[in-house]
Amino acid sequence: MHTVMTEIMLTAAIATIAAFLAASFYSSMTSFYNVYRTAIGAEEERALMDIKIVFATNASSTTVKVWIKNVGQKPLSKNLIRRASLIFGPSSQCELIPYNSSTSPSWTFRLAYDADGDGVWDPSETIELTITWSETLAPGDYYVKFIMHNGVSDDYYFSI
Repeated sequence: MHTVMTEIMLTAAIATIAAFLAASFYSSMTSFYNVYRTAIGAEEERALMDIKIVFATNASSTTVKVWIKNVGQKPLSKNLIRRASLIFGPSSQCELIPYNSSTSPSWTFRLAYDADGDGVWDPSETIELTITWSETLAPGDYYVKFIMHNGVSDDYYFSI
């Protein structure tokens, strides 16, 4: 009788441990799958997105114009463009420029070529950045780098 009770208790304990291990394994696999799915989604977005700075020049003694083409396959909303980062300055002393700041330096943008008029930066369309510098742009070499919210970027050197 004691042997039967012992076997029942051992069987119940083994079943409980097995259920606990299975639940833990399932939970871990679900977490791993969610992380994997998120990473794949981010990589897919980067693969579909690409930009190319096509030209930059000074427009006045304190402003620079930069034209950037969407050469990827993904349309980009104005909100995503506003979340981008811009690095600009003389080649030896670049700095991160805030978007639409009330003080210089600052940058803004407009859709320079919106083929379908939908207000979205579609593939093959171009935006125009206006960089307002805090002082007179001295003659020399300048650097501009535009970095989208997900790390897709392009850079460009030009001279004034």
